[in-house]
Amino acid sequence: ALQPGDDGPVAGLQRAYLGVPIATRSWLSAVLGLAALSQAGLVSEEALAVDAAAFSGRLQLWRPLTAAAFVGGVGPQLLQKLYYGISFGRELERELGTPEFLRASLSVVASLT
Repeated sequence: ALQPGDDGPVAGLQRAYLGVPIATRSWLSAVLGLAALSQAGLVSEEALAVDAAAFSGRLQLWRPLTAAAFVGGVGPQLLQKLYYGISFGRELERELGTPEFLRASLSVVASLT
């Protein structure tokens, strides 16, 4: 039964999602979106992986970003990776601030190429 002021599980999930700092929340959204697309068969893992020839030769500049955000299809490993990514990302982003957190994250992504 709903208590006064309790909007239900959807509102609780929304509050939890919006409580995550913006950069970490964006990563979370990308991970979930890419996992769903992969699970549905709409995008192949090869299209998301880092491919130096595609990156530099065909200017597929998104490849390091998709490779950093694609952690596999829907399953228990995805949940584990999301848990650790959100736990550590949230705290690091709050400690460093969003601009510095993004700079550090992008430097890690750049090292994928």
